Amino acid sequence: MKFSKIILTSAGIALFATNAMAARTMTLYYSPSCPHCHHALDFVHKVLEAEYTDLKVEEVNVTEAANRQRFMDAIKACGVQGGYVPLVVIGDKCFQGFGEATPVDYRGALGAADTQEEAVVEEEAAKLPDEQLAPAPKSTGNSTMLYILLGLVVAAVGVLVFTKRKKK
Repeated sequence: MKFSKIILTSAGIALFATNAMAARTMTLYYSPSCPHCHHALDFVHKVLEAEYTDLKVEEVNVTEAANRQRFMDAIKACGVQGGYVPLVVIGDKCFQGFGEATPVDYRGALGAADTQEEAVVEEEAAKLPDEQLAPAPKSTGNSTMLYILLGLVVAAVGVLVFTKRKKK
């Protein structure tokens, strides 16, 4: 019983640490003729990629025949009506269109930024129209390191709790 608790605790810590260090991914379905898509692409590349250094963005041009079925599958998975773009998928969250509140929605789905070089972010944000921007959450440090330290503390507590001292 004691051994199984230690194994379960270790597995939980490993899963926790793996998720904390995993790169964030975003799939952006767009059309080259869509002005809202260009706003979304500009915001993602000029602002979000500066805030989220581990962000991996996959762009899918829905006007290309090879991407149409994938786009239709995404629409169905997201449960949205119509084939409107931009459609952004972050994890299990979907966002259709691009408006004033969209940057806040993207950031909410991505979570806290790991590192935020404020000068770069502000410089790139200044180039965008005001309606595309929303206040960025302040990052107080490297959250990956915080998760690793938290995992180590949990592991140490788990070892102390689940191991019995030998009596002399």
